[in-house]
Amino acid sequence: MENFFELDTLFKIEMYNFQILENTFHIIDTTSKMECDIKLLSKSICTTNIEGNNKFNYIRMAKCADAVIIRKNQSNNLDLHIIELKKDIHDKDLDKLYWQFLGAYMRVMYVLVAYSQVDNIYFYLISDKKINTSNINICQSTNQKKNKNYNRTLFDESKVKNQYHFNVYPFNLKTLNITKYNLQDSTDIVI
Repeated sequence: MENFFELDTLFKIEMYNFQILENTFHIIDTTSKMECDIKLLSKSICTTNIEGNNKFNYIRMAKCADAVIIRKNQSNNLDLHIIELKKDIHDKDLDKLYWQFLGAYMRVMYVLVAYSQVDNIYFYLISDKKINTSNINICQSTNQKKNKNYNRTLFDESKVKNQYHFNVYPFNLKTLNITKYNLQDSTDIVI
């Protein structure tokens, strides 16, 4: 895509508040009451304003990740970086992460579909605390207990379970690879 940064005009019309940034992308999530700075490797189109049903009421999916970074890659196509912020991660959150990543993908692709090809999709989870595995509800069903253990094991391996197989890579796999950052580790987040 030769005119990559001309997409910014389209995004402002269609999706509100996409902006071209070069150094730092500041994300604020009012739901989780979190904020963080992401150092950008190169010039990118960024947004934190794709959540909400009133902007994409034709997409019947309420869940959506908190931020998206779109960057041109070496093959002149696009890389999509989808970011979710969570204050604390509990077992119930592990089932919802997939839907949030998919919701963000659907919203961005609605605008991008006619303009460029997305080569790579990356998923990031930024949390303020470590996963809380001590608050496991002891339930009667052994299947529910196995599912929680399976989800936790996947999460420890930096993966989340794919809830619905969508015919686009990587959503057609059994699990999605994620990159996890913890704000307590005080390391720079570079994307």
